[in-house]
Amino acid sequence: MKAKLWKLALVVSAGALFAVLANYLFKPLPSPKASLSFQSFAARGTNLFAVIQLKNDGQTMVWPAGRGCLQAEIETKDGWSTNNQPIFTTLFPGLPPLSNEVFWVDLPNGVMTWRVRCFLEYYRRHHVRLEFAERLLTSGYSKRVLPVVLEGVGLGLRLLPEPRPAFTEVSSGLLTNKPPNDLISKEAP
Repeated sequence: MKAKLWKLALVVSAGALFAVLANYLFKPLPSPKASLSFQSFAARGTNLFAVIQLKNDGQTMVWPAGRGCLQAEIETKDGWSTNNQPIFTTLFPGLPPLSNEVFWVDLPNGVMTWRVRCFLEYYRRHHVRLEFAERLLTSGYSKRVLPVVLEGVGLGLRLLPEPRPAFTEVSSGLLTNKPPNDLISKEAP
């Protein structure tokens, strides 16, 4: 009789754990709420930069959506041009919720109107592998565990379904502010 009760309790517990895990995996995440804002101008030698802040106000982590994910569209007297990723001075590996990243955008002399765009990748459902790896790395636990154990955990996580990424674009809007004339002659620290 006791053996049957233990088996029943084990089956009910496993079913409840599976239901909680399924709810966590398939529950939709909110859409990201990211914004770009101009902070200031800076100069390094004769190169002029705009300091831009990417802010993640949402509850969903976002990542850069591949090469060329950061763009500056710049209007000068010669017309419009687009500067892609290599012109930017900082790339972020991922932006957690309620955090920000600051990067510099190279601007040519004679800039009249400009705008910065950022193409982001996010997940509509929980990505257990990424979340687990992030928590493991930030906790420092990975330094105290044998690599064989970590590989075994990684193999187990590969059995879980992987959600498809979704993409979004954030833009600063057209900016007409011009850098101060004396900025280019100054050397930034």
